[in-house]
Amino acid sequence: MFFSYRRGDRGQVVRDIQQALNTTQAAGLEVDGIYGEKTDRAVQKVANRQNTDRRSATPAVFTEIRIPQIAIADISDHQYEVDFHKLRAQGVRGVIIKASEGFDWKTKKIERFEQAKEAGLLVGAYHFGRPDLHDEDDAPQIERANFDEVIDRAGIRLDFLPVYDFEKGDKNRDEWSVHYCVEWKPGIIYSAEWAIDLLAGKERDHLLETGAVLWFADYTRGSGKRYPTDSIDPWKEWALWQHTAEHETDAVLDRYGRPSKIDMNWTHRGRLPQLLNKGCKA
Repeated sequence: MFFSYRRGDRGQVVRDIQQALNTTQAAGLEVDGIYGEKTDRAVQKVANRQNTDRRSATPAVFTEIRIPQIAIADISDHQYEVDFHKLRAQGVRGVIIKASEGFDWKTKKIERFEQAKEAGLLVGAYHFGRPDLHDEDDAPQIERANFDEVIDRAGIRLDFLPVYDFEKGDKNRDEWSVHYCVEWKPGIIYSAEWAIDLLAGKERDHLLETGAVLWFADYTRGSGKRYPTDSIDPWKEWALWQHTAEHETDAVLDRYGRPSKIDMNWTHRGRLPQLLNKGCKA
């Protein structure tokens, strides 16, 4: 669920490390997203005080520079049994639950929202959009109403902004797929490079009209990858990274009582506020 970063790494996470080192350690680094010699030396100073691995920015280093790493699970109805207290004890900080899909599908396990809250988790919800099934002018609004009805019935205030899952659409109607998402009015858009390429195409820049932050799927699959490497265009940065669909935990069981595999996502304290509703305290 957690990662260490080392010399040679590049990109957004490295920029965040550099900025945090400058803020908390007065490191004086150029925030260029390149984990080079100067960044390495600054990390080593923090690691030396902790007596931890000096070759990398470990989770302990992230905590010391005030951007602790955060694990967030996402689940849907096909996860048969979920022990949210056990998930919390295993280091998961939040959970995003599938609430709805299309015009009328609603979760049959609505009690999970309250159960997750009671376990002390940050709680969110996502809607699986179906612009491939509908072409009515008000279809996005109908789908949003379906989502809102579930949240009203759940009887809790969501911590995370509302999520639109952008994985379905008409590959021959880029404009419609994007319009659908924009009109649903998400705070977070979940997607992957393949989906943005296939469904948004040349219209992808209009996704930014939502003002939504990006929850990006790019799996490690045993590659040792510690950050997304696929293109996130048209976004410049992501806020949440889904790095695996195969995190096995005994906090989630299948119908035979066996540990199940779930999606697991990564962010850190510095990025977390981008994902949260106003007034929510992490």
